[in-house]
Amino acid sequence: SHIYELHKLNTLILSQNQLSNVDGIGGFKHLEHLSLSMNNFKGPLPVSFENLKHLKTLDLHTNEFTGDLFQVINDFESLETIDVAFNDFNGTLSPLIGNMTNLTTILLGNNQFSGGIPEEIQFCNKLQDLSVEANHDLGGIIPAVLGQLTSLVFLNLSTCGFKG
Repeated sequence: SHIYELHKLNTLILSQNQLSNVDGIGGFKHLEHLSLSMNNFKGPLPVSFENLKHLKTLDLHTNEFTGDLFQVINDFESLETIDVAFNDFNGTLSPLIGNMTNLTTILLGNNQFSGGIPEEIQFCNKLQDLSVEANHDLGGIIPAVLGQLTSLVFLNLSTCGFKG
């Protein structure tokens, strides 16, 4: 038998290993909490990742994942925590982030994201922590709608390209 046969699994924590392949991860359709942080992952997320639509916690920090993260997770509306800091993700922060109304934590620091912070983030009214530091091509005007996020207690926009 194989770990991928555990179809009812809702929490999978594989952090701090030397893993480099989770191509079958999408088989865990009931997964709510996933941590793959501090491993040896390189390249884009596996295609099967798109099956993990029930995720509440996504913890991928400190790997070398690449590609457009939000193209993969843009309909993961149950997400509460996204921690993908210290990777090589790129692309823009999708306006569809506004549909992720349960988000409390967004940690995107030290990646290659570009563009700006979408106005739709205003609908993430449970957001407490927003950190996008060290994404040098992320910038523009800091959106005034951040002022509507009354639950926000931690905001880190340092070492980006914000103006105004």
